[in-house]
Amino acid sequence: MFSKYKGEIGLGLTALIWGSGFIGVSISLSGGLTPLQIMTIRFFIGTVLLGIIFFKEIKNNITKEAVKAGSMIGVFLFIAFVFQTIGMSYTTASKNAFLTAINVVIVPFIGFVLYKRPLDKYGIISSIIAILGIGILSLEADFSINFGDFLTIICAFGFAFHIFFTGEFVKKHNAIVLTVVQFSVATVLSLIVQILFNEIKIEAQMSSIIGVLYLGIFSTTVAFLLQTVCQKDVSE
Repeated sequence: MFSKYKGEIGLGLTALIWGSGFIGVSISLSGGLTPLQIMTIRFFIGTVLLGIIFFKEIKNNITKEAVKAGSMIGVFLFIAFVFQTIGMSYTTASKNAFLTAINVVIVPFIGFVLYKRPLDKYGIISSIIAILGIGILSLEADFSINFGDFLTIICAFGFAFHIFFTGEFVKKHNAIVLTVVQFSVATVLSLIVQILFNEIKIEAQMSSIIGVLYLGIFSTTVAFLLQTVCQKDVSE
């Protein structure tokens, strides 16, 4: 039974790790790190850890096509996280988590628009329910959405495209290579934007350091490696 559902079990564990990551982001922000500093550090940790642990596998399986594919999903990963992390500064962790999770509903519609893949009734029904949930959690009394919620919704679209194309590329390329390349791209993009915003100097409390280490090791390295590997066996 475990072998039959190993993909679903792995993605369930990924969801649990990601859920705890919202607390890690909140702690890191309150301890003095900026959103861009958090992103740069967490993806740098992920790149280094996977590069060391899987050095031989990466060396034997890296190709030009895999680098292109990993770079593409790395851009979507950066977009998703920059809007999510900045959005966290303007909304609550619970709302940020819920709004991010609507990416699950968006994914089938990407397949429909790009590849004309049919939508089933469950996808349509779940989309309606998710939209109602977003409205209940995010809309103010005058039906406006606050700035943090708006940024987080953009983040959800970034994650949706990331999940969709990860599912497409992992069927053709090595999962470890894709993960390392996307982390490297996200690290470089985060660092560039961090420099542009003059946020190189780090002034953080110990709680913030612990929070970002958790994000780098578990919410980034472990969670995204699990996601990429498990998407070989589970549909987007």
